[in-house]
Amino acid sequence: MRGSDVATDMPTPSRQSLGGQVMAGRQRTRALALYAASPRLCHFCSASIPVPPGVRVAQVRRKRFCNRSCAGSFNNKNLPKRQARFRPCGKCGSAVRRAPTTNSARVYCEQCWRDICCAVGQKKVSEISPGSLHSHARTIMRHVTRVCEVCGYDKHVEVCHVVPVSSFAPDALVSEVNERSNLRYLCPNHHWEADHPVQK
Repeated sequence: MRGSDVATDMPTPSRQSLGGQVMAGRQRTRALALYAASPRLCHFCSASIPVPPGVRVAQVRRKRFCNRSCAGSFNNKNLPKRQARFRPCGKCGSAVRRAPTTNSARVYCEQCWRDICCAVGQKKVSEISPGSLHSHARTIMRHVTRVCEVCGYDKHVEVCHVVPVSSFAPDALVSEVNERSNLRYLCPNHHWEADHPVQK
């Protein structure tokens, strides 16, 4: 292949494309000059927001802060995080703290809740529903680390009775059934295996 053939096969920029590049460069220079005369100021530190290479001046004009640090400082000062909310206890009327971002269903204060649990514990198993019995068991275990005692799984665990509830007499007290030594955390799989032992 001759050298002349190689030269003719190479694409050559047209005058129109070169002219467009020159005009774009001039417009960019003019826009930067106008921006330097009247720059956009940061809302927090009042410094001029720089124009990065390849970013249009119009995009920088819409910015409010020069960096994320200034944005975070401004927002944390003028838009504080939600404060904790309080509601009256359903029994004694004292203030009960609720989570600031969730609609907590907590109704009683800690002392009234303990009194209610003690009252439930003095009832017989036949006097309360199975749901109330398991709710009382979860209350007893609320301060224990929620992790399966067999495999260490902690994403979802359930309160399990070591001695089944069906093994107790109907007149047995709830405090006896839900005694701390009779409760443990198990994952759903090991909870099912505990309730359905393999017959040998």
